[in-house]
Amino acid sequence: MILHLIGNDPKFPKLIKQKFEAADPGQHVYVIVKATPKQPENGGDDFIYVSAPQELARIVESRSDWEAIIINGMLARLAAFCNVLPLSLPIAYYLWGGEAYGAIMYRPDALYATETARAVLTLSKRVKFFASSLFGAMRRLRKECHYVAQKIDYALFPLEEEIKFFVEQGLLPKEVQYVKGRVGSGLDMSTEIFQEDQCGEGILVGNSADPSNNHLDAFRWLHQQPFTSGRRVVVPLNYGGNEKYKQVVLAAGKEYFGELFYPILDFMQYNAYISLLKSCDVVVMNHLRQQGLGNIFMALAFGTTVYLQSSTTVSKELSKQGFAFMEISVHSVICGDGNSGLIDQCQRRENMDLCRTLFRAGMSINETREILEKLRGIN
Repeated sequence: MILHLIGNDPKFPKLIKQKFEAADPGQHVYVIVKATPKQPENGGDDFIYVSAPQELARIVESRSDWEAIIINGMLARLAAFCNVLPLSLPIAYYLWGGEAYGAIMYRPDALYATETARAVLTLSKRVKFFASSLFGAMRRLRKECHYVAQKIDYALFPLEEEIKFFVEQGLLPKEVQYVKGRVGSGLDMSTEIFQEDQCGEGILVGNSADPSNNHLDAFRWLHQQPFTSGRRVVVPLNYGGNEKYKQVVLAAGKEYFGELFYPILDFMQYNAYISLLKSCDVVVMNHLRQQGLGNIFMALAFGTTVYLQSSTTVSKELSKQGFAFMEISVHSVICGDGNSGLIDQCQRRENMDLCRTLFRAGMSINETREILEKLRGIN
């Protein structure tokens, strides 16, 4: 039996369960770890919820046939639970970027470009960050993340460059084994939504309301580019972030793009969001770390032009795999007409063909079965 420990996230728990049940039905126990007892139960009724070590201990002690532990995202949150876990079992970790990057950041503006940093980091916030790093919660978070991460045997993620990065940064142990795996259900290019190409001329900016999207810098850069003219600028703000930052983004978007600015403020069903993504022939992900990976791969699969920061592990991995994408440079303006900022038809088709290979029917399920075989010592 496999013990899954999952963060109390509104998006991923159900997808995680669906994938593992499809690959290996009836052999899993899914536990969502809440930050506090009063926190809403975001996964629904199909999960066990715990918020204290003794609650998890009762689950662990209720059976003796545990084979492995799979962690989805959490690091620091699990530090308090390690004493009740059977740590002699193989431990696998699906990398979620937020907490992992928080464990290695030593500057408050590490994930922010110039305009965003100016908007969200006051002098007092900078001082609090350094104080927290030296004496408070940030220092404790780093210690707890490293404590849990050093117990991991298998690091699971689509990007090997990301795993290498965290090994180099000292977060993951040098002997950790990289195994290709995808958070949630992954993509399946055989499904109906991928049978049609991208079909609009909008521009999607970012994947959430978190400041790490660097919306303000993306807006300023986009406003200077010829290919932006006449295109609707779609900005998802319905996930993450805070209300104050959302208002800053909304004001800036309206100032730069006027009636062409189209913020997404309400929750969207999956198929509706995919239709929205397909209506954009340009996607701008102005993150300084790995983020929005599902959106990026879906955009590439639709033949969309994707803009990324060149320094990220995503850019490095995509280049290594042969994908064509564009780089964001705050110092450059793309010359020529509105089509100069787009990849050409040959590059579009090559990206789509690569996605059909990487995400062919059943690939995510097969990868999941391979992960389970490794954890069980079958190969």
